[in-house]
Amino acid sequence: MRHYPNLQFKTDKKFDTEICADFINEKIGDYDFGYERIISLHPDLEKIRHIKKIRQVVEIQKYVGQYYIRHEKEITKSLSCFERAWSAIASRYFIEIEKIFGVLNFYKPDTINGLASIFTCGVIDDNFTSFQIWYKVKDIKEIRRHISHEILHFYYYTYIKKHFPGLVGNWDMAEIFNVVILNLPQFQSIIGTEERGYEIHESRFQKYKNIWRACNGELDLYLSHITQEPLK
Repeated sequence: MRHYPNLQFKTDKKFDTEICADFINEKIGDYDFGYERIISLHPDLEKIRHIKKIRQVVEIQKYVGQYYIRHEKEITKSLSCFERAWSAIASRYFIEIEKIFGVLNFYKPDTINGLASIFTCGVIDDNFTSFQIWYKVKDIKEIRRHISHEILHFYYYTYIKKHFPGLVGNWDMAEIFNVVILNLPQFQSIIGTEERGYEIHESRFQKYKNIWRACNGELDLYLSHITQEPLK
């Protein structure tokens, strides 16, 4: 009998606080990640961006706690919406994932935590057991796409850590893999919306879709190929 992880949707104020503190001043090149993913949604936090870290964490903790209290009903409603959206497709999704990886027992956790977040940082934990999803995402198809995206990451990273460790640090290939797989017809029929990926990778999408087809959907063959030809 197949056994797939159970998804538990909940909140984690402590994790939200830590993520905000870690990323509030983050910049990636010219992209102000901290502003776009945190400050633009919570302008009251602008005034604490450049204060001392210890005081900053205290202020973030206070803000997050108060925000959760003020928006408790909306956040609780979102959790129910996430649960309904996912439960309708969960079995079909895992069956298709199993076809990609052969078996799924290499991923050991019985529970995956979907954490409703008040920020849009979209962080996953280092153990590949928890991911964040912005609590204001309302579109059912987008909810399903987001969850499908993160779970595929968990299986991909767990798999390559054992079989293709040279790919573990290659974030680009992980994101491109999601675009290749989640845009396959069998996944599109489940999710219902395109996996667009990141703009910086767009010029590479077709190349890696072609590689997947040339490998006849054989995962190890595909991974062996991209290990030999890393993204530059």
